[in-house]
Amino acid sequence: QAFLHGNRDASFAEMAALLVSKARTLFELKRPQEIALLTAWAIATYFHPVFHTFSRLEITGERGSGKSKLQALLAQTCFNGLFMVNPTPAVLFRLAAALRPALCLDEIESLASEDHKELLAIINSGYKQGGTVARVEGEERQVVSYPVYAPMSLAGIKGLNAVTEDRAIVVVMQRSRDAQRLNAQILPDDPDWGQLRAWGYRLALTRFQEVRRAYEAVQLPAWLVGRERELWAALLPLGSWWIRRGTWGCATT
Repeated sequence: QAFLHGNRDASFAEMAALLVSKARTLFELKRPQEIALLTAWAIATYFHPVFHTFSRLEITGERGSGKSKLQALLAQTCFNGLFMVNPTPAVLFRLAAALRPALCLDEIESLASEDHKELLAIINSGYKQGGTVARVEGEERQVVSYPVYAPMSLAGIKGLNAVTEDRAIVVVMQRSRDAQRLNAQILPDDPDWGQLRAWGYRLALTRFQEVRRAYEAVQLPAWLVGRERELWAALLPLGSWWIRRGTWGCATT
């Protein structure tokens, strides 16, 4: 509504600052830089069609370390975020094609079984633009291709298999020693989630050209090669661009 009525543009700084603030009240991560990483990943989901690849986010840690709570936070704040447990391949590729959502998959331990090869294939191919799933459908038996490129975070105790982990940035959670953080919950009716999503969608509508130019112009470090270069190609341009423009401000210092 604000966009349609010509109100001022949303601010990256406002969105980042609020997301960092919310995350700090909910989690105690091993490294403070991981708050900035999670914030950048969440905001970048609104621009993922601009990027050639979008890294999977692997969330691992012991029981009670807040993995599911982090997935709930991402589902509330990312582009078309969906929190899911044990989806079927058909559900996954149809949702990816229809909504291009940020898929937040919890309890991924079951993916290690032989029964989930098709699901893993979708997860592995969907981190890069161009991956599709073909199905024969309808009375005329026509071949329909479903694009599966979409942001995805995956949480579990045991972590991912080697092939999928190769496509992921890993965040290791730890159980907080702060009772206030342990007891804090993700409340779906918290108005901050709606505010964050509103800012994200407005930024996607009004600033995507700037993000595209930053993505095309950034000079990645020479030592960042191969798969690691693909994984960070979307996040580093955004991060460096925001820093140059003072967008982060004091949010992550």
